[in-house]
Amino acid sequence: MGKVKKFSITRLRNDEWLGFLTHILNRLQGTHAFLCSPQAQAFKESVEQYKRQMTAESIASGQAVIDADRAADQAWSCLNALLKVALLHPDEAHRAAAERLYKHLKKYGNPTQLAYDEEYAKLQKLLDNLEAPECEADLKLTHADDWVKALRERYDNFMKTYQRRIETAAATNPGATKMARVETENRYKSFVDYLEALLVIMPNEEIEKFVAELNTQIDIKKTAFKQRTSSEPVAEKPLELVADEEMNEEKMA
Repeated sequence: MGKVKKFSITRLRNDEWLGFLTHILNRLQGTHAFLCSPQAQAFKESVEQYKRQMTAESIASGQAVIDADRAADQAWSCLNALLKVALLHPDEAHRAAAERLYKHLKKYGNPTQLAYDEEYAKLQKLLDNLEAPECEADLKLTHADDWVKALRERYDNFMKTYQRRIETAAATNPGATKMARVETENRYKSFVDYLEALLVIMPNEEIEKFVAELNTQIDIKKTAFKQRTSSEPVAEKPLELVADEEMNEEKMA
């Protein structure tokens, strides 16, 4: 009769812990016998709340803004490169169209190296110029219309993401993620106790298979944890090193 392996869940990073929990939930969806239990439902709800909080914190931390800005920068760079090549096109009409369009980019310079407010103020003006009716034919002739469309979409996405970050950062409770994680850890332990009780009271192949798969994921996390901590600089390593093969959190408390 198997048991769920012990491991130090508190030593995992938030993203590592969330990945582990998400895998369990995905597997749990196909195991109807567990879904009706109060332990499983409480565990599922705590993970969903934790995931929502992690998403809110990610937005507040600015990573979503950084990604949106990189996408907009890429669109501008591709548009700039396309028109530079078009300036050397063998067809005279093609070159002339490129010159008319490129003068708008030259007017605003390279905005991708500027602070957000200045960059997106310039991109807005550039888009206003390029989206004017008189540029439509030149854009089609030079095949730059797709990149102008992409730049507009990525500009709009950045502005929405940036505004959402401002609003979320103002409303985010710095301790909310920590409390949501503690809740998932407690619910996970209760769920594991429930599984082990089932193995004693009513063992069956489905439960044993679920526990075996859970233990496989635990082994994967333990291996990843050891690899990460062994490669970290000394200053970044935890004060206490994990010596126990099973990473038994009770012994580490």
